[in-house]
Amino acid sequence: MSIRALGSAVVVSAFLLGCTTMDHQGGGGSRFAHPSNQVCPGSSAVCMIDVNVVCSSGTCAAYVDPKVLLIDHGHPNEIVMWTLNGQGFEFPADGIVFSSGFSCQQQGPKGFKCTNPSYVASTVYPYTVKVTNVASPGSVVTIDPWIVNN
Repeated sequence: MSIRALGSAVVVSAFLLGCTTMDHQGGGGSRFAHPSNQVCPGSSAVCMIDVNVVCSSGTCAAYVDPKVLLIDHGHPNEIVMWTLNGQGFEFPADGIVFSSGFSCQQQGPKGFKCTNPSYVASTVYPYTVKVTNVASPGSVVTIDPWIVNN
């Protein structure tokens, strides 16, 4: 391997390593790991999304992982499940809301199940996630991720 090729490999490796260790600066100075994008094969029974809440100095930020769910070669009635991790927060009745395309039902205080009744390729579905603080029910944390049909 030439010196030039070796140098390029070292630079690219360092860049990629830096990308995997980056943190995202959340509201109020809270720090949490960068959520990833994920491809969910359309033939799978259920696509899973984790919802996490991180609090620091009295300010809370929520994030979903994956931030963008790509449904690859989906079929009608594809199921997506959200699980709220951790203590002290719950989904309200309108915890997962799509403006179009998905029908959602709450699955207890820590879960939601949504179904896309008709698969349309190359469609982006923005949605809203809301979680409430159990100790202070008026305190709501909201985020706006999306799902994309490939």
